[in-house]
Amino acid sequence: EERPPGNRAPVIGYNLFVIDDMLSNATNGAVSNVSSVAERGAIILVSSVWDCNLDKSPSECNPTFTFRRIDGEKGTISSGFNYRTASYDTSETSRY
Repeated sequence: EERPPGNRAPVIGYNLFVIDDMLSNATNGAVSNVSSVAERGAIILVSSVWDCNLDKSPSECNPTFTFRRIDGEKGTISSGFNYRTASYDTSETSRY
């Protein structure tokens, strides 16, 4: 859904997400209900990409979001809640 100009209220899929939808996306549909993880919890990594041309209208800037469950991954020492992650965005001349 496109965010209306000047609207600062949360918009589903833009800056407001339903937990069940996040779980489903993060697990490729294996977990689709928060009650499945209510007792032990879950860690969801949310990544957003804002590839925007600032010379165009703000309505043409449509970020993409990806979700990935990162607790309990194979090959880790703990069953979750012991995680570290680092990512870098690079361009031709600098590293952020």
